[in-house]
Amino acid sequence: MKDVFKIVRDGRDIGVKTVQEAIAAGRPIAGWEVDHAVRVHIKNAGFGDNFIHRTGHSIGTDVHANGANMDDLEIHDERRILPNSCFSIEPGIYLPEFGVRSEVDVLVRPKRGSYRKNSKRASHNLNGKFHRGVNRERPKPQRRNRSPRWRCSRPWLAG
Repeated sequence: MKDVFKIVRDGRDIGVKTVQEAIAAGRPIAGWEVDHAVRVHIKNAGFGDNFIHRTGHSIGTDVHANGANMDDLEIHDERRILPNSCFSIEPGIYLPEFGVRSEVDVLVRPKRGSYRKNSKRASHNLNGKFHRGVNRERPKPQRRNRSPRWRCSRPWLAG
């Protein structure tokens, strides 16, 4: 189980690094590119068939938003990751005995680069049941000054 978690964790971090490097270089990056980087890592570790969902989704004030999804599985999402956008990176490996998913939320800020809000939990999937995350409790967004109510309003610097 620890080995599977390490693969998922490293895949998640590869996704974050992919975004950070593109933003730092001033290179446009699409959602599918993040998914592809994570998926290649998990496939090379021998668990490609067990990663059965997209890497992440856009986050707005109501959980999912209409921005770029980190998706090269269900669709080839060519929408660009834009400044001030927030999205999740949450790869997972699901085996018959158990499953592991680890999530971080990323906020892209202009001129400051990419930030990552730590998620203190990883969704562990026992008994082969797929946990879609719809019943997860998320921290209530903090309202600071007149800033928008992003779920990533207090991000952790990831780079």
